[in-house]
Amino acid sequence: AVSIRDRVRLGQGSTWIGSWYAIDNYRIKTLGFKMSRGGTIVIITSFTGTGVADFTGTYYGPVRIGAGSYTTKSFMESLAYLRPLAVGGGTTSVYLGRQA
Repeated sequence: AVSIRDRVRLGQGSTWIGSWYAIDNYRIKTLGFKMSRGGTIVIITSFTGTGVADFTGTYYGPVRIGAGSYTTKSFMESLAYLRPLAVGGGTTSVYLGRQA
């Protein structure tokens, strides 16, 4: 898995939107989220990788995760790009796994 965001502090109630990641050449995609204080996670997808912000193009979520929990979401749909979004507080980590 590739570390997208590794134990970086996110202010309480703050929103972090990750960069676009190409996933079109992979069959199985997995995003993992860990938030020390809990929060809300979203997976945003697009065929073009541009112009999508906030919750537009939402593939998964918003879903609330508990403090300290590690949550993963895997999918096999043919999509070109994804970007993670997290809202919450405390230390936040996001990982992306891709399997051909």
